[in-house]
Amino acid sequence: MVPRKLKDDLSLRYFKFFLVIVSAGAIYPLLYLRQNFELSIREHFQLTLGEFGDLYSLLGITFFLCYFPSGWLADRFSPKNLVVMSLLATSLTGYCFAYTNDSALLPIIYVSWGLSTGLTFWAPLIKCTYSLAKKEEQGRFFGFLEGGRGLVEAILATMAVAIFTYVGSKSDTNSAQALRMVILFYATLCLFMAILDALVLDNLGSAKSNQQHLDKPQEKLTERIKELLTIRVALVAFIILTAYQLFWVTYSFSAFLQVDSLVGPVTAGGITVGKLWMRPLASISAGFLGDRIKNEFLCAGAQFCCVLALITLAWAAPIFPPPAIAALVIFAGFCCYATRGVYWALLDQCQIKPESIGLAIGAISLLAYSPDIFLPQLLGWLSQDYEGMKLYRIYFSFAAISGLLGCIASLKLAMTQDHKSIKQLFASLTQKKSQDSLEY
Repeated sequence: MVPRKLKDDLSLRYFKFFLVIVSAGAIYPLLYLRQNFELSIREHFQLTLGEFGDLYSLLGITFFLCYFPSGWLADRFSPKNLVVMSLLATSLTGYCFAYTNDSALLPIIYVSWGLSTGLTFWAPLIKCTYSLAKKEEQGRFFGFLEGGRGLVEAILATMAVAIFTYVGSKSDTNSAQALRMVILFYATLCLFMAILDALVLDNLGSAKSNQQHLDKPQEKLTERIKELLTIRVALVAFIILTAYQLFWVTYSFSAFLQVDSLVGPVTAGGITVGKLWMRPLASISAGFLGDRIKNEFLCAGAQFCCVLALITLAWAAPIFPPPAIAALVIFAGFCCYATRGVYWALLDQCQIKPESIGLAIGAISLLAYSPDIFLPQLLGWLSQDYEGMKLYRIYFSFAAISGLLGCIASLKLAMTQDHKSIKQLFASLTQKKSQDSLEY
């Protein structure tokens, strides 16, 4: 029989984790409304595909500059306060986005979102999850984080599409007013979660317990950074980088599905919402499976399957009927979300000190999420010379090649038993080369 105190502690841990998941599911949809409303946003603000891509590159650059400081903040300050601050700032910016018609303000709005979700939210989110999970629970907790926020996003996306359809169907309204109601819906939800988190969450995953380590002279920032320069950390960063590129491509599924009239806009919206519903199923399943087998093998298999689906969509979609195209899109989303469900669980294989986890998250994210910068630019650049199906064939094929490299990196991580630093690796290679030269 489980002692009452232990049961209460377990329930409290799960409830904290639940709030973290809902907060994560509520904060990001505003930034990525393009998943379901890309064409509506572009038409409202009269943006070309290149200009729209520039906004997301600007967001990606902001993320890039914020990830490392975000890790440092997560080790120094209360994650609760950082999360609440992030939700409030994202909500307020959302209200500005809803009521502006001036495209010149969009860069400021996207940079603000980059700061509120990249600087003060991302690393605290991952650190909270890592801290709440026991060693044998890392896969399932990160699976539940990805799947849970995916479930929240899918529910919200379904509601948002319903709101957009209902408001847009009225004779006295237009698509701009329908889009505004969707934005207000998401912004108000972020505000509500900020209030709820402020009232309920305590300082979970707080860095106070690590302060004694951080204050030691030998634990200077430069020394902690050196600890992260290992082969395993580099491999984890590369795996997430390649998996994230596959994920980024799924943002373009809505526009891709309407190329050459593969399907209509309403059907495209329905398919992409269906894809979002794969996120909780795939991520949670992958999390439990990853705790039974190696997470590295699961990442490799899921990425490979996603690559096959992308290649098929890119080169054979026009010959398939709409139901088959929908199945391929949903399957690609399932595989992509399965990878996302466990790739942060690979962090446990790196043997990083607890007081440096936030810094590790920031350092890995610096490389891993760089597609936020270059992929929107790549699509905009390609659109200058290519259009229609040819454009997406090149774009999807690029991501597929990246996914194959990610499979190789995942298998390499599974076979890497040592924790040598990058410096030690180069030293050993140089020494071996010198010995070979002497022998010759």
